[in-house]
Amino acid sequence: MDPDQILVSVDGPEHLEMIKLVDLLGLKYQIHQPEGKLSPRISRHLRFALFRALKVLSVDKFIILEEDLILAPDFIM
Repeated sequence: MDPDQILVSVDGPEHLEMIKLVDLLGLKYQIHQPEGKLSPRISRHLRFALFRALKVLSVDKFIILEEDLILAPDFIM
C-alpha cells in the first residue's frame, strides 16, 4: 500500500489522538470543521471526505472506511 494514496478525514480538530496517530504513521489528513446536528453532520463530513479524496488523491476509485468498521482478515487481498 502506498501511504501517499491514503487520506484520513478527521471530523473536527478536537480529535487530537487521531491526528497524532495519523502524523505518526506519516499519512495525509484533512480536518473537517463540523457543523450542525448529528445526522446532517455525518452526511456533511462524508461529503467533505469524498470531495477531498477526489481532489487530493490521484486515483479514479477509492475505499471509504469508518473507524468503527471491523474488516475481514482478507480485506486487502
